[in-house]
Amino acid sequence: MKRSVVFVCVHNSARSQMAGAFLNQRCSDDFVAESAGLEPGKLNPLAVAAMREVGIDIWNKHTKCTFDLLKRGKHYSYDITVCDETGAERPPTFPGGARRVPLEPSPIQQHWKARPTERLAQTRLIRDQIRAKIDTWCGSLRAHSANHLSRRRVAAVRKSQRARLAVDCRLDVVAGAFHSDAEWSICLESDAFSGAACGM
Repeated sequence: MKRSVVFVCVHNSARSQMAGAFLNQRCSDDFVAESAGLEPGKLNPLAVAAMREVGIDIWNKHTKCTFDLLKRGKHYSYDITVCDETGAERPPTFPGGARRVPLEPSPIQQHWKARPTERLAQTRLIRDQIRAKIDTWCGSLRAHSANHLSRRRVAAVRKSQRARLAVDCRLDVVAGAFHSDAEWSICLESDAFSGAACGM
């Protein structure tokens, strides 16, 4: 089952939009992401251009307000802030026990006197930072899930082995013999039958 993620920044115009798009592209088997802002503004055309360069089109995305999501009772597995330090101090708390994770790339500096090419270059840097952090975060969660699943599989195999050995143990009780001291010990510890069944 996919886990839900919301990326939050101040205006939902650039960073959170890019983060949500990257997660939906690169980790779509495990997560479904959306984004919102504390004070939603207009989608940043520089973010649109930078994402289009890497094959992701976000031009048709709409900015959303975090408090509208709260009113609708939205629940998330993860609430990830991509704000600068000021914005990160005041994101809302979503219900349902969402885990808050900070993911704070360098802020996009909108110097209106800067050339468009310079501003786009800055946006590219932020885009690449976000993509790298998304890959790292997603990879770490996948590794954790894989390790957890591996431990569960090992436990299931051991349980199955103990169950099979318990059957052999019962047969050995009838035959009056055990293959080894280890099997005798497992027989005694088994939940499948009482000590009396092990010849006690």
